Amino acid sequence: FYMSSEDPYILVAPSKIEWDWDANKIEEVIEDVKANLRVNDDRIYMTGVSMGGRGTYIMAAALPDLFAALMPLSSHHGPYSYVKLAPLVAHLPIWTSHGDRDSISSYDVAAQMVRELERLGANVSFHTVAGGDHEGWDTIYRNPSTFDWLLSQKNQ
Repeated sequence: FYMSSEDPYILVAPSKIEWDWDANKIEEVIEDVKANLRVNDDRIYMTGVSMGGRGTYIMAAALPDLFAALMPLSSHHGPYSYVKLAPLVAHLPIWTSHGDRDSISSYDVAAQMVRELERLGANVSFHTVAGGDHEGWDTIYRNPSTFDWLLSQKNQ
């Protein structure tokens, strides 16, 4: 992960053992971090890859006032489409990326989500990785401009 010397941040990377995401557990993790570290409530972000990318949408839909921005990467499409969550997350800035040759997560579903978000007037930025498969997150997470965008977002 890119570490900005001008804008330091706390990185928390919970994992799940259940099939799907539980907003209560994520909220508990965030509350635990806030109880032990100084956290700016206006600058809490959610990012994830594959099932975590899908979880990004699920968590933001369940906790609509918690996050300042989302960064779902190669969001997985199953066991159900996350496109129906678009109205619940369209109020958030979203930076998303997906390989157009992804053999695991559906590029078409990711593109459909972006179209729905755009239709709803969302601030969404979609980055297609031409020829990209289910990979490339390390490049995104190491990119200073990606993190500059993320860290510049604040709750209104």
